[in-house]
Amino acid sequence: MKVLIINGRGMSGKDTFVKYFKENAKGRFVLNYSTIDTIKNIAKLLGYTDKKTVDERKLLHDMKMGWKNLIDGPFNETVERIKECDVNGVDYLFIHCREISEIERISKWCENNNIHCIDILVDDGKDIHLNNQADDDVKNYNYDFTIMNDGSLDDLNEKSGLIYNIVEALA
Repeated sequence: MKVLIINGRGMSGKDTFVKYFKENAKGRFVLNYSTIDTIKNIAKLLGYTDKKTVDERKLLHDMKMGWKNLIDGPFNETVERIKECDVNGVDYLFIHCREISEIERISKWCENNNIHCIDILVDDGKDIHLNNQADDDVKNYNYDFTIMNDGSLDDLNEKSGLIYNIVEALA
């Protein structure tokens, strides 16, 4: 199994990249998971609408940081998800994660457990600030790959195919 941590500001094309990666993987078992999923489900009970406004993004970030500070929830849940996927024969697990410290911890955990981990930044080239640390710090990390998503959808599809071929070639 290979873990692909994917990051990028909101609306940079991460989900579209994963969609194209799945298409290029032609039948390989590819799953998509986000370290914010549990928080989104809780926030929906509180009126979160998933419109991805600046205020909603900040709410999710603040709730996630509270969960992290309380019981290290995002990291522990992610590790459990990786273990489940490894046991269940998943070929590629995409983990959407914005916080640099979490990316580092997940990568280190994978390394210590002999699981290939590749981190990818999807960058649309825009300099937009969304007023939360997770979105605003995405470029403050040395990723294995940076995908510039400043062209057409065909360009992004081609780039996802290239990344698939590179990752597939890893032992």
